[in-house]
Amino acid sequence: MVASEAYRLADPLDVERLAEPGAYGKPGSLRVYGRSKLLNILFARELARRMEGSGVVVNAMCPGPVATELLREQWGLGRLGTVMSHTPVVRTPEQGARQALRLAVDEEFEAKSGGFYGSVPGSGPSRDERLARDVWDRSAHLVGLR
Repeated sequence: MVASEAYRLADPLDVERLAEPGAYGKPGSLRVYGRSKLLNILFARELARRMEGSGVVVNAMCPGPVATELLREQWGLGRLGTVMSHTPVVRTPEQGARQALRLAVDEEFEAKSGGFYGSVPGSGPSRDERLARDVWDRSAHLVGLR
């Protein structure tokens, strides 16, 4: 699951309000992006728990800053994103894909499931197993699954 360190920018998650659209504007878009990445991590954690013992391994990862159009879309980062995408600080798409490929093919990870792999270990709500279950259950309810 491709996530992002930006999950750390998410507002506190209210599971009961997952389906409610919010007004956030350009300044709040990074918080909403962070929430979507937190949800990716929680989904991977809960799916890993549900697949335990099946031989299926599920993890989330952050590719780091990658030269995509995303930086250009962020409030106040248009020109800076363009400049940074031509420096070693920002990875090429090929470099960004390395962590995902490593998780998929490296024997070191064939039995490690439910983790988040980024530049620093996951913390806070990304490690909350109860929150992961609650998000899963609420999402299933919202789409009509038991």
